[in-house]
Amino acid sequence: MVAVLSFALSHTELVAWGWRVPFMISGAFGVYLILLRLKLPESDEFNSIKRQNETKKNSSILSNKKLLFLSFFLPAGASAGVYFFVYQVSYITTFIHADLFKATAINTISTILLTIFIPIFAKLADRHGIQKVLYSGLGLLIITALPLFWLMSQQSLPMIILGQLLFAIVLSPYLGLNAVFMASLYPTQIRITAFSFVYNLAVAIFGSSIPLVAIYLQKKVHFQFASGIYFIAMCLISLTALIILSKHKTTSNKTLNLQPASHSV
Repeated sequence: MVAVLSFALSHTELVAWGWRVPFMISGAFGVYLILLRLKLPESDEFNSIKRQNETKKNSSILSNKKLLFLSFFLPAGASAGVYFFVYQVSYITTFIHADLFKATAINTISTILLTIFIPIFAKLADRHGIQKVLYSGLGLLIITALPLFWLMSQQSLPMIILGQLLFAIVLSPYLGLNAVFMASLYPTQIRITAFSFVYNLAVAIFGSSIPLVAIYLQKKVHFQFASGIYFIAMCLISLTALIILSKHKTTSNKTLNLQPASHSV
């Protein structure tokens, strides 16, 4: 979103500050969130699981190779969706020949919509279970991918806008919750190390391949929905991993008895 906002601002009277403002805002929020998290206590549930894992032999990276391998495929659909979302700016300007400012404005509005819907689906996951929301999100992505890609491939700007807005809504459940479910799979002793390595590696591989594949298919294959089919394949990979890992014991949807914080930011 930072990149999109900086592109949009560069076309306004704030051209001198266009690329700085989003980074300054993001940096300020980042510092605030770090300070806020440092003040929060760990839950009784988390501390209990941590003590149990300290006495187990499966609290090392090497003893969880199968889990790490399977969870590597969970972010495939979400990562592909995000990178395709960002790639849409280049696609609209290159193949649809729309103005760059219009393309970035559309993308910015869609990203804001995406940000609004993520906590809504997170609330539904708290109420009905995270796996149900993840299954529903992936199912919607698979079913609606080709129609939405068709909308975003039209020469009509209103249809492109409609396609991006709907894509943002459909993408938000899995994008917002796949990382939460993924982190809950790992024992507390290796959670941060495992998650940071596996998740970022998956994003780099599955996500960064989208622009490359999309451009290649657009120019070489000449099949209008080839990128959409590739995206569906990424979602099916995530769905397969989710099904296999659904029986794995996680910390999702457990009651966390938090101790009152002694300080506030």
